[in-house]
Amino acid sequence: MKCDVLVVMYGMRGRDAEALIPVVYLLKEKYGLNVKVRSVFDTLSLHILKPKVLLINGCTGSRHTYFITKYAQSQGIYVVSQHAEGVFREDDLSSFIWGLNTEKKATVDTYFMWNKNAYDWSLSTYPQLNTVLKISGSVGHEKWLIKNTEDTKILKQKVIKNFQKVITFIGDGIVKEDLLKMTQTEKNKRFLKLYDQNKEYLIYLINKYPQFLFLLKVHPAVFNKNDLIKEIEAESYPNVLVVRKQYSIDKVIKISDLLIGLNSTTQLDAWLGGRLFICLNNISKEMPLNFKKESQYVAKSKAELEFMINQYFSEGELLESISPDIVSQEIIDSIGDIAKKSPSITVAEEVVSYCQKEKKVKTGNVNYKRLIRSFLNWCVYFFPIKIKKLNGFNQLKLYFQPSIFQQQYNEFFPFLEKYFNEYQKERS
Repeated sequence: MKCDVLVVMYGMRGRDAEALIPVVYLLKEKYGLNVKVRSVFDTLSLHILKPKVLLINGCTGSRHTYFITKYAQSQGIYVVSQHAEGVFREDDLSSFIWGLNTEKKATVDTYFMWNKNAYDWSLSTYPQLNTVLKISGSVGHEKWLIKNTEDTKILKQKVIKNFQKVITFIGDGIVKEDLLKMTQTEKNKRFLKLYDQNKEYLIYLINKYPQFLFLLKVHPAVFNKNDLIKEIEAESYPNVLVVRKQYSIDKVIKISDLLIGLNSTTQLDAWLGGRLFICLNNISKEMPLNFKKESQYVAKSKAELEFMINQYFSEGELLESISPDIVSQEIIDSIGDIAKKSPSITVAEEVVSYCQKEKKVKTGNVNYKRLIRSFLNWCVYFFPIKIKKLNGFNQLKLYFQPSIFQQQYNEFFPFLEKYFNEYQKERS
């Protein structure tokens, strides 16, 4: 039952899975390692599979990722973490580096940053991480190079039907009922303002353009909550398709003509996929943007947004067009020069290096309470019981069924094989 590398994640499909699939491929196919995939909630797997290395896409984004990385280290397991949200802001470094890690002590042996800015800012503030932080680039965005030959024409025909254009509205993860329960800080008040703005804009656009199909991409964190999409009863509109789990974000982008949303790393995906992204932000002075103002389109009012949509669909571009050189440099500054050096290979090489080392010494005790909870989760999984609310998902299988990950892996496989074979040829 032992394995070399244990890969853990939240849901078995989506962003984390896509960011880990290329690394899993390399570890299995190139290096011949025994790799197993399990849920981040499956603490028991650390003891059953006894991996030498734990690999995860983000170690501080939730208390669960924080716990399993910290616990794995205490059990003598090397831990390597990619970063799930790697476009840092210098004025908010703590949340990007530590997240819910209140102890502010590294729970991983290697923590990969997307870009040099994030690396330099983090080390200047937290010099104690000098042996932990490294730069890889964004593995999650490498899929745009890996799957660049994917044909989505049939899918688009199936989705678009008789509509003229497809506009995708990217969900932002803001849940009003959660915000109202929180202390009304200035930050939360701004989020409530953004929520109301998005609601107003979305209803207006859906009614204004009945000839366009609106894909509303639900944020993974709000699947079962009363988010904006549920509040406006979006699925009652004939020109709306709510996208929850049926299509990955890269497929959504490829079948879209235009994307609209809040400031998000999804705009990187949109640019990499050759699609225009209009950022909604009529309070931009209060909510700093990830990218320089000249390298993206920002609609600061409903009238401005409508003007941009009409102009783009009539002219094929916005009059104040973005320089391709500026966009290219902004992307490189954000996700690393992934075309020059594969982030997946960088991460895989690091994992392999730990597999070749002597096993670490345990520094902590076995957490039997967590193991019992993990066992009970497995028991629930094996019975057809639906969980009403479990961190945004309504079925335990989304966490505990590796076959869901395997399906996505199989879809990627032919693209991975071609991409890494060509990558190797170019460098040899």
